[in-house]
Amino acid sequence: MVRVRISEYGCSRAVRVSRAQVEALLPLAKRLRLSPAAGRPGCYDITATSYVGTVTVGDLEIEIVPKVPIGNLLFLLGYAVDRQHILPLPAGVDVQDSIHEAAGLYLEVMIRRAFARGVLQGYRAHEDALMTLRGRPRFDEQLRQRPLQLLPMECGFDEFTEDTEMNRVLRAAIQLVLDLRLRSRELQRRLRGHDHELERVARVRYSPGRLPSFTYSRLNEHYRPAVELALMLLRAQAPEVRAGDVQVRALLFDMNRVFEDFLLVGMRDALGVDTKAFPSQAKGRRLFLDAERGVPLEPDLSWWQGERCVWVGDAKYKRVSNAAVPNADVYQAVSYCLGTGLREATLIYAQGVEDARRHSVESAGVAVQLAPFDLTLRPDQLLAQVRGLAAAAKARAAGVASLRA
Repeated sequence: MVRVRISEYGCSRAVRVSRAQVEALLPLAKRLRLSPAAGRPGCYDITATSYVGTVTVGDLEIEIVPKVPIGNLLFLLGYAVDRQHILPLPAGVDVQDSIHEAAGLYLEVMIRRAFARGVLQGYRAHEDALMTLRGRPRFDEQLRQRPLQLLPMECGFDEFTEDTEMNRVLRAAIQLVLDLRLRSRELQRRLRGHDHELERVARVRYSPGRLPSFTYSRLNEHYRPAVELALMLLRAQAPEVRAGDVQVRALLFDMNRVFEDFLLVGMRDALGVDTKAFPSQAKGRRLFLDAERGVPLEPDLSWWQGERCVWVGDAKYKRVSNAAVPNADVYQAVSYCLGTGLREATLIYAQGVEDARRHSVESAGVAVQLAPFDLTLRPDQLLAQVRGLAAAAKARAAGVASLRA
């Protein structure tokens, strides 16, 4: 096994990669870049992007390490998915040196808690041809399959079983983590133990873009943390790709999306509003820069009171310096002001900007506020920063209301 460790946005030079491995990694080109190493045939420079996590392809394992503590990353992910039921990170997560190991430990603890009452059973719809009637006869299907026969009879029935969609999701997440070759034998043993508990549950390979959603009740509420964590991991897996005997397994999180989702959910909670009042990318609001409505605007964060936008902002997970904020970011924020009619927009930077700053654009009569956000702090301090942003948004919204009054 060859292990390559790269920091987020970093590069590992002259790594030997086989032709089959290169072909298998091609679908991940937006997440992981390969380029031939100068003067080194059969070797490639591997460059990481904003995605962090683990990729295994044949005997090559690539770890992309985030700039934030791994425990913080899992907190950000968990809060954005299900902030009302997120549990404290288990001991040992912060000291893990790889995301998939930490995620596996987190998953094992959540599943162990979920299974404390035993594996949850539920009703699952079945359709089958039987020699005796069970449930509901399916007359249309019977006529199509056996127009002149009474038996076997096409039946539809509900079976009380462990083979439910929730348990299938848990088993798929366990398999995903195990496929990434955990180094901890103890963690492997525990996860395999949970997999054995789910032996009556079918193995399903879920596509990241086609995952089930669930409704929780008092009967299955204790399953929620484990199931939502499992869904989060399954969304981050790579599409199934094989080149010859080489297969890719990956668990990759886009830090741009992680940061944006955390701010989105955190701001909603701090402001006490729903998705309609605080949509992602102004979804459903039809916001445009021009009068002809040909240039749509999609700010990451926007707060609406009725049909009026009272605060707008963008999440920026990028490295900048206090002296060199990218022009394009400021142009973008100014366009949000012009499109919403607001006099100020906020750019929230996760790295690089140390102090809050303000850029006044006198010709347009608007300003751009820069807000730093430190992702290396403790979870309670992360939430405190969100509350600070929400307080500033409330103050700004109150000012907007007084001006229009």
